[in-house]
Amino acid sequence: MSEEFKTSKARAERCVTHHHACDCREYKFQELEAEVKRWQQQSNKHYLYSCELDKTVAYLNAELAELREGVKYYKEVIRLQEEYRNKLLQESSDE
Repeated sequence: MSEEFKTSKARAERCVTHHHACDCREYKFQELEAEVKRWQQQSNKHYLYSCELDKTVAYLNAELAELREGVKYYKEVIRLQEEYRNKLLQESSDE
């Protein structure tokens, strides 16, 4: 591992006593603490990324809803134009 560990790997490998505070146990706990710290940092990054994704999805859903409303509006405009055109055609054919 790296120099961040107080107990060296070499000392841990030479440990022969294996009591509750021996070098090999201390080294192993330091490794585990470093691993937990790395996982927490990764977890925080993923959480922040997830929050940003949630905001982006919410924004895009709002934009999509707005576009759908616009499409409904223009479909209604087209329907009314066709209705008016048909009415004019009907009136001109009646004459």
